[in-house]
Amino acid sequence: NSLTLTNLPALTLIDCVSNQLTTMSFSGLPALEFLQCYANHLQSLNLASIPSLKYLGCQDNQLTALDLSSSANLEGLSCSNNPLNTLDVSVLPNLVGLGANYTGISTINLSGLTHLENISLIGNYLTELNLNGLSNLTHVNCHSNFLTSLSINGLSNLFFLNCTNNLFPSIDLTQ
Repeated sequence: NSLTLTNLPALTLIDCVSNQLTTMSFSGLPALEFLQCYANHLQSLNLASIPSLKYLGCQDNQLTALDLSSSANLEGLSCSNNPLNTLDVSVLPNLVGLGANYTGISTINLSGLTHLENISLIGNYLTELNLNGLSNLTHVNCHSNFLTSLSINGLSNLFFLNCTNNLFPSIDLTQ
């Protein structure tokens, strides 16, 4: 159950959602910007040969790791419902939207991701979340974690914050 795509220089979008794929391989796809491969059985995903990628939807798979180091152009990432445990998005300077719900992560470094507008980190093991200085954030959904600390200084555009079902001893939303 694999998908192999090679030497398709004009291909910009791949949508292979809800199949039985266990592996995918890519080469010769210099124009590929959108990859939707969610709801499969993928255990790994090698993105090294598609540096032009702007959106990745790989949620609802069995990914235990996600190497994004060659995906600096990524603006949207949805990787929810994968047993990742760790997720390094610090290598994504253009990231605008992040969905990483139910991944098992216990930490995430979002510092320097100044383009971020929307993050959803529901149902993880996060104990602290530092969003200071991410002034473009409008939506933050971090409910159902183990948060005891949430830093939101400088979020003048924030209009949606859901931090229910955490472990806050107190909440101070002053800036």
